[in-house]
Amino acid sequence: MKAKTSWLHQKLNVSGTGGLNWHLRALRSRRLWAPTSEHIGNALNLWRPQSQELLLIGPSAGWMLPTAWLARFRIIHAFDLDALAAPLFHQRHGRRLKGIGTQVVHHRMDAIAELPHLLSQHPHAALWFDNVLGQLRYVHRDEVELAEQLKRIRSQLKHRSWGSVHDWLSGAVQSPPPIQSVGCHWVHLNDQGLKVCRADGTNVRTSDEIQRLLASVHANGVWQDHGCQEMFPLNTRRCWIPWSFSAQHWHWLELGWVNA
Repeated sequence: MKAKTSWLHQKLNVSGTGGLNWHLRALRSRRLWAPTSEHIGNALNLWRPQSQELLLIGPSAGWMLPTAWLARFRIIHAFDLDALAAPLFHQRHGRRLKGIGTQVVHHRMDAIAELPHLLSQHPHAALWFDNVLGQLRYVHRDEVELAEQLKRIRSQLKHRSWGSVHDWLSGAVQSPPPIQSVGCHWVHLNDQGLKVCRADGTNVRTSDEIQRLLASVHANGVWQDHGCQEMFPLNTRRCWIPWSFSAQHWHWLELGWVNA
């Protein structure tokens, strides 16, 4: 009975973004998450890495990824610990990608831990971290340990084309606005990250901009910082995207990329 219970637990809840519970939530939330998926798709359309090979890190079933963008690549290596990720990814994207001529190879492994090996094995591939780096906050409860791992990842990715969408801030909301009414924000960080340069050229203090974003979604209480503020170099153009994860719990995602 213990072995069966362990097997069932793994299937139900691999991690925060894995397992049957996660996929059922994603399936039920498709309409709620649609505006965020659209923002992600629009942003990804602006990223054009030269490589036709993609290492896709932690995509789960690719619930918020656009098939049209994935089809830009000739071969995709998808890495996820969740045993359900591969068949569900195939159901959502695989058939269309195969018809277009994009090959998808699934690997059930911890790509973060094996990142140096993967980079060596695929020296010319671009990389996309699909809402996984912000989850490291729940692996490393200690902020110093988390910062050190993210610093190692940045160092390992030096001279590579890579991008990421990840949880930046998350927390409770009170009387939230319609998700369709909350836009995304393209910004640069400068002055050691203390100031934000908006798309319109205006500069504001980062702390003031964050408070404005929280107010726009009617944030309530203390929000979680996922520790990814310094994941990108300061001069990287990034997009802050609202995500109504549930009716009373929202996220601000951060999306950006670095070209080799």
